[in-house]
Amino acid sequence: MKKWIMAWLVLIVILILVKTNIILPLDNQIYDYVSLLQSPKTNQFIINITNLGSGTFYGIICVLLIVFKRRLGLVLTLNSSFGFLMNYTLKNIVQRPRPLDRLAVETGFSFPSSHTTCSVMFYGMLGIMFAHSNLKYKRVFSYASWAMIPIIAFTRIYLHVHYFSDVLAGAVFGGILLAVMYEKVFKKMLDY
Repeated sequence: MKKWIMAWLVLIVILILVKTNIILPLDNQIYDYVSLLQSPKTNQFIINITNLGSGTFYGIICVLLIVFKRRLGLVLTLNSSFGFLMNYTLKNIVQRPRPLDRLAVETGFSFPSSHTTCSVMFYGMLGIMFAHSNLKYKRVFSYASWAMIPIIAFTRIYLHVHYFSDVLAGAVFGGILLAVMYEKVFKKMLDY
């Protein structure tokens, strides 16, 4: 029970820091540093990577899984959909504007990062599924899934569609949601 309280407290502290603009100097400093890495070739590469955290990509993977591994596909679909819905709700409560000089087209509010929250929900659950599978290289697949989370989170800052605090909050929020959904709902459904 303590782990839940700590995670929620971290999310609340981030939210307070954002709403009071206390974290804005750190956000801007990271923002400026990441800007130094930008180039036209890198920008296109990063856009391609960030698309691996899009709802369209998740939808395609979920549909394929439903066709070939029905139960796993349904678990991943429900988990990802729940993450998106909860993130959308929090975004509309906080209503933080996005950075102005974006390198990718994004609409809506900034806090927390939907790509980050949903990548934790999607790739985190995929990593759990791989870890408990019978696949020969299950650890490699599991670690690769988990590695996608910070990669996608970084792309959101790189593309100037989110501040660091948006991404950090998205990771914490996604982690809370993933842990709750796994422990309370999906652990029993996955038949390990």
